[in-house]
Amino acid sequence: METLLDFLGKNIRKYNGKLLINPSKTAIKAFLGKVRDIIKSNKSTKQETLIRKLNPVIRGWVNNQRFVVSSEIFGRVDHEIYKCLWQRAKRRHKKKGHKWIAAKYWHHIGNRQWTFSAPVKAADGTGAFVKLEYATDTKIIRFKKIVAESNAFDAVWTEYFEEREGEKMLNSTKGREKLLAILINDLVGKLYQYDFLPAFRAVKRVVFQNAILSNPVTGFTAAERTAYPF
Repeated sequence: METLLDFLGKNIRKYNGKLLINPSKTAIKAFLGKVRDIIKSNKSTKQETLIRKLNPVIRGWVNNQRFVVSSEIFGRVDHEIYKCLWQRAKRRHKKKGHKWIAAKYWHHIGNRQWTFSAPVKAADGTGAFVKLEYATDTKIIRFKKIVAESNAFDAVWTEYFEEREGEKMLNSTKGREKLLAILINDLVGKLYQYDFLPAFRAVKRVVFQNAILSNPVTGFTAAERTAYPF
């Protein structure tokens, strides 16, 4: 194994002739150090406030590292954060047992049995949870190697480059917004043509938000689902 260099928080090396890019040890250490500092400086802070301070830091670092070989690193990072949070919880409740501490600070949410989360009241009055973001919940994105024979100026390869551009747009919020705008403009144009626009407006949320935009395959966020007054 040959290490080439550390650059922008990434470790670039060769293993049996294959190029591997991982989060660098320096970047991991700096990230965990920042997380520990936040936890230690908020010993008496409410759990909800602590989670809201940690989430932007975790989300930013993970989104930066999600494009490289980082799945094992994400698991280790989650474990280190868990250990730090567990020590904080034990210090706050020295006379309580492990089961009581676990039941107070960690809850079963989705497929994760141990989720560091705090119960809050939603805007509609129902109960909800503010939960910590976990690195392992972030999908790793792999970039497809471009075909060597492809030519962007050759009409034969037009469909190939359109597919690549579409995948690229789906992996970013701005790209999904552009695709959504294209879809809406195309549909509205057809509805104007056949004078179906009033009916379209009457059923717009049922058709689009429930059937299309809420589909987890598309990956649209809640903000994107309400960003267009169509």
